[in-house]
Amino acid sequence: MMKRTILALLCITGILSVSAQDSDPPKEPSVSYGFPKEYEIGGITVTGTKHLDENILITLSGLSVGDRIIIPGEDISRAVNALWKQGLFANVKIYLTKTVGETAFLEIRLEERPRLSGFRFRGIKKSEADEIRDEINLIKGRVLTENVKMSTRYTILDFYHDKGFLNAKVNLYEKTDTSLKNSIMLIIDIDKGSKIKINEITFYGNQEIPSTRLKRLMKNTKEKSRFMVFRKDDLKKLKSDTSPAKKPFKLMGNLSPSGIYENLGDRIKFKIFTSSRYLEENLEDDKIKLIDFYNTKGYRDAYIKQDTVYRSGDNLLNIDITIDEGNKYYFRHITWKGNTKYSNEELSDVLNIEKGTIYDQSLLDTRLFMNPDGRDISSLYMDDGYLFFQVTPVEAKVEKDSIDLEIRIYEGPKATINRVTISGNTKTKEHIIRRELRTLPGNKFSRSDIIRSQREIASLGFFDAEKIQ
Repeated sequence: MMKRTILALLCITGILSVSAQDSDPPKEPSVSYGFPKEYEIGGITVTGTKHLDENILITLSGLSVGDRIIIPGEDISRAVNALWKQGLFANVKIYLTKTVGETAFLEIRLEERPRLSGFRFRGIKKSEADEIRDEINLIKGRVLTENVKMSTRYTILDFYHDKGFLNAKVNLYEKTDTSLKNSIMLIIDIDKGSKIKINEITFYGNQEIPSTRLKRLMKNTKEKSRFMVFRKDDLKKLKSDTSPAKKPFKLMGNLSPSGIYENLGDRIKFKIFTSSRYLEENLEDDKIKLIDFYNTKGYRDAYIKQDTVYRSGDNLLNIDITIDEGNKYYFRHITWKGNTKYSNEELSDVLNIEKGTIYDQSLLDTRLFMNPDGRDISSLYMDDGYLFFQVTPVEAKVEKDSIDLEIRIYEGPKATINRVTISGNTKTKEHIIRRELRTLPGNKFSRSDIIRSQREIASLGFFDAEKIQ
């Protein structure tokens, strides 16, 4: 009797179980994170996208039919991360939809980011908005990723920084566009603030070159206008001076024109045609000019030890520049090596740098390579056919404040002009151009003749002189 009762109950339970399975919707296979299992991918579907190609998305995921993967495991995690990195989706999930034995079927379920329906500016004039619109890369219908928003923001900030508005602020707001599905309008809110101007430039370490001279060299980095006869440190000097009659003269230094100029240069400044806005790239260019100037004065080791830019008010900043001038050097002995065409005396006469001359690299380069008056070592050789001539100055010895140079010369063979071709003339007849040439077939190569030919062609007035090569 007991056995019959248990058998009857089992039959009823089985019927209810089948009935329940028939009435419930199919469920995704359960995944045990404690017991991962290896499957072969039997199929991959992509859902949730309208504008993107499914096959490309599957390729981007790194998964493909026939691969054997462990579920759950790193393969699925890598696929999710690979799709996230595209920046196109607001949500990425991968589901195991069903299994047949050791074959697994996957669904990549995506939620696309909204697309840009348009953008507008707030807080600036229409003329500025038109300028910025040409700079930023916002296209209607484009997926608005975080990278796109970040790039837009930095482009606008750079636009205003280049104009001296270093306090500019840019905020981006997304507003749902109800006229289009899954679209947003981007609101670009700009507060450009006030222009930041350079209040004061201070030099440290410059013992030989006065600060006023260095400031004049900085063509693109200028202090703002000011009229300040007495500075704070001047007042301290006045209080400590016991001789009232000499107070004004102590502030002026000596009464020579240069002395008065140097003392008043930092107190009185009027900028009419130049701007005092700060641009980092301009400062870097002007620092190079400072060192180049030092080099022309014999300070070949001069360098900028440190430069500091800091705020001195809401719309002002100061620049401190510390210079290590180094030692001042002079030319001493100059020797020649490799020259057979011209003697040492002839070359030294053309170079025209005497012992004791202040060491100036730019002067040396001019006398060796390209002197405007045509009297340089390279012209001496290249005007006599030595097309392959080379000259290399080497510092043979540096001792105290003196530098010895060894100038090494490679003369090479002479060259003869074989053929002269002319191109780019579409209206002017070739014979009109040829009669102006000083470089003729059969002549020995001459650099000065080439320069003269180019000048003669330009003087015809038929061609753009800057484009004659």
